[in-house]
Amino acid sequence: MLKLETKAVEFDGEYYEICCNMAALEKLEELHGGSMKAVFECDANHINAELLLIMLNEARADKGEDPITKAHFARRYNYAMLREMDIFGMFLRAMSPEAANKDAGDKGKN
Repeated sequence: MLKLETKAVEFDGEYYEICCNMAALEKLEELHGGSMKAVFECDANHINAELLLIMLNEARADKGEDPITKAHFARRYNYAMLREMDIFGMFLRAMSPEAANKDAGDKGKN
């Protein structure tokens, strides 16, 4: 059974539980003119950065905190860090049951 994927992420010394849910995916889609097709045409690094910022800001909003600016975010993360966090993987698994099931199967092989 597919479950909503969450992950604990540290930002400026505080931990947030991020989630690649429908709200985050819709905000990502809005950034690309309301087209998920346009999102899929983007570079994975670009999607990583946008999606993590969206998810962090959602988690901050849940705590009643102000959103992180894009500039502040960019000073704290680089592309290698985002790849290590597997943000693009979260995106793919949220969009495709096949990807989520494949990833669950791969984890079981380790």
